[in-house]
Amino acid sequence: MKAIWGYICRFLSNARALVLFLAIVLLTPVAQPLSEYLDSHWFKWASYLQQQSTVTTNVVMIEIPYDVSGNRSKLFIERVSAERPTAMAFIGLPLDSSVRRKLQALSIPVGLVPGSVNHDAFPFSTAKRITPFDLSYKPSLFNALLKQPPQLSLDSKLRKKSLYVPLGKVSQQQHDLVWRQGQLPIADLILRMYEKGNVTKALRWQDGVGLRLDKDQVLTGTNGRVYIPSSEKPETPYFSSTEFSRNESLRQFHNKIIIFGQGSLTQMESLARVLTSMLNGSSVYTPAWAYLMFFVGVLFIVLYLFILLPTLRFTTGLLISGIFVTVILAGQVGLLLAAQLWLPLTILMLFIIMGHALMMLVLCYEKKLKVLVDDKDDALLKLGSKEVEIGEYDQAATTLLNCKPSNDVFELLYVIGIEYERQRRYDKAFRLFSRLSLMNKGYSDVAKRLKSLADVQGGGAKVTNSTFNGASTLVMPELGLEHPVLGRYELRQELGRGAMGVVYLGHDPKIVRDVAIKTINLKQFSGKEAEAIRTRFFREAEAAGRLNHPNIVTVFDIGEEQNLAFIAMDYIPGKPLSEYTNPDEILDCHTIYKLIGQAAQALDYAHRQGIVHRDIKPGNILYNEDDDRIKVSDFGIARVTDTTTTRTGTILGSPSYMAPEQLTDGKVDGRADIFSLGVTLYQLLTGELPFKGDNLASLAYQITNKKQRSIRELRPELPVKIVKIINKALQKDPAKRYTSAQEMADALAKA
Repeated sequence: MKAIWGYICRFLSNARALVLFLAIVLLTPVAQPLSEYLDSHWFKWASYLQQQSTVTTNVVMIEIPYDVSGNRSKLFIERVSAERPTAMAFIGLPLDSSVRRKLQALSIPVGLVPGSVNHDAFPFSTAKRITPFDLSYKPSLFNALLKQPPQLSLDSKLRKKSLYVPLGKVSQQQHDLVWRQGQLPIADLILRMYEKGNVTKALRWQDGVGLRLDKDQVLTGTNGRVYIPSSEKPETPYFSSTEFSRNESLRQFHNKIIIFGQGSLTQMESLARVLTSMLNGSSVYTPAWAYLMFFVGVLFIVLYLFILLPTLRFTTGLLISGIFVTVILAGQVGLLLAAQLWLPLTILMLFIIMGHALMMLVLCYEKKLKVLVDDKDDALLKLGSKEVEIGEYDQAATTLLNCKPSNDVFELLYVIGIEYERQRRYDKAFRLFSRLSLMNKGYSDVAKRLKSLADVQGGGAKVTNSTFNGASTLVMPELGLEHPVLGRYELRQELGRGAMGVVYLGHDPKIVRDVAIKTINLKQFSGKEAEAIRTRFFREAEAAGRLNHPNIVTVFDIGEEQNLAFIAMDYIPGKPLSEYTNPDEILDCHTIYKLIGQAAQALDYAHRQGIVHRDIKPGNILYNEDDDRIKVSDFGIARVTDTTTTRTGTILGSPSYMAPEQLTDGKVDGRADIFSLGVTLYQLLTGELPFKGDNLASLAYQITNKKQRSIRELRPELPVKIVKIINKALQKDPAKRYTSAQEMADALAKA
């Protein structure tokens, strides 16, 4: 069943092409036999609408039986000829040679069907009908379509040229009066007899017009054919040569048109009927302009079926098609009754009926298919909308691109493109906006976004995913792109940066609050190293997230996207203390004591929770001047960077603030943070670091072996208590430092 349904669907999908194919066939010789068949049968029935009449005729049929001797037949023909009939003709090939000689002598033409008799004396055995699609006779395609043969060099009068002349196949409905031999028209036997019966009128053949009687009457169209109405029922006298004795008078044949025949009574009756109808002026012909009308009609019907019909309702289309068929029928019958003209347009009625039926099948199929497609598009649109809601943007884009273009589809695709921008998937955003631009040129600000996306990589049209490194930023407001997103956080601006990553101001849309997002790019590390760092990063960050102290930045969330690990933490308005390490920006001493004391209390709380910061420095202590409070940040990050070297051989972290045991790979505990806090206090008070070196090795040597320069050499006004606090915090031996950060905080409170 599936295979059958598949064949039906393929047929219906090609039905429009089939209708067009039928139209083309109608304009080619292929359709001519069918057209003639339909026209002849419809003419037979249509002509019954004419008033039936029984007419008298001047035509006489005389049969010469085969069993009559040749001499007797010859003598009888001679006696009939002596009565001076108007015209005489013989149908069929006489078997007796003496009869043929007598016919030749009396100039009585013998009618033979071309192609049926190959007699040596029959020069027209190869004669052909004048047909509208004979390309050898009509080299012009346009003339062939109009059924107009090319003009001859002269208006040639029909003349007899031989004993044997062409005779069309016998038909009671139509007869071909003109044949062609090469490029010349040849008169049919009946036409020769008709010419003798109309001695008062000149009979001429004119290409492109047909057979004319003088200048005012046309006998046939360009195809040389006449049609005989079915209502014509002539009573043609019939005789046999055996009915007359040798001495009997044949005066009754005077001024008659005599048709002789041997064993061909049916042919004789049909020819007599055609000839009688022509002589009485009741024959019908097809005018030359009818074929132009046929050509125009085919084009009109094609336009109607392809353009107008699909826009109409079923009943309206059926009514209009019925009106077209009725108009053709009425036109044919009306011209037949009023002007004795016959338009061969019957096949156009069949074309309308078949074309309408096929187009109705196509339209019904397309309507059902449209319903299915619309249902599919609606389902895909709903699915794509749902996928957008749950964040399945890749699948949603694929789903929506399979939908029929609509404003809803464009809107969702635009939303997905915006989300791609936020997720820093600039290559996908570029491709999606490019597709959207092709689907709806000028939609929203797609063109502007495409230009911005192309500029991400320095103006190249090919946009790839961000190659973020430690010094790169994800926020590029100058390009007009959407704020990127990490996890559920929208990155609005860059707050700061370091060797390992960048800190951004983020926004949490779920609880509508600003957060600080600190990132670290795992692509900087090799495979195994990156995995180890990732594991330690999440473990340490999770531990830091358990800290709850007013002087410690709260960690809200951790995550990773595209090898970019991040921590979301409390956003503190203000500046890091590193902004106050410049000698011109140093804070007053009491403020510094207070702030470092708060930091010491925060570190004491963290140490009691089993967490060592490991990277205390002014840059990791955030100061809000409005409430005069600090918050320690980056718990756990130091652990991530606590590795020997990077791929290029550089120690990670902040060596200038490291305790000796951190540089010598010794045991590290909370007292390492006390050392780092002492370095921070020293720098905030003096604007200089206690340990300096031209390179990392020199710096490490200074930290592990040399005592710092006395702070009072730089600031003599500082009290002795501060000098003692700094000296104790910067002891090389951890055992000689403060036992806890709270002890250092208490000492600062008394300074």
